[in-house]
Amino acid sequence: MAFVCENYITQASNYYTKLEKKYPLLLLDEDSYDRLYNKYLELRTDKAIETMQEDSENEESEEELSLTDF
Repeated sequence: MAFVCENYITQASNYYTKLEKKYPLLLLDEDSYDRLYNKYLELRTDKAIETMQEDSENEESEEELSLTDF
């Protein structure tokens, strides 16, 4: 699904028509679009932090293994 703010419908339409795959297009008012975009940024940040934590845990376990081997 694609979301478009009313303020940018012309620009979004120009871009949307060039996409190979067509997604359902939903028109939002500016406040709704801002809330949705902020939620997206929040989820993306949470995912990045989660990935960093997983990488950190993997590095720690690799260090433990090397110490054990030593």
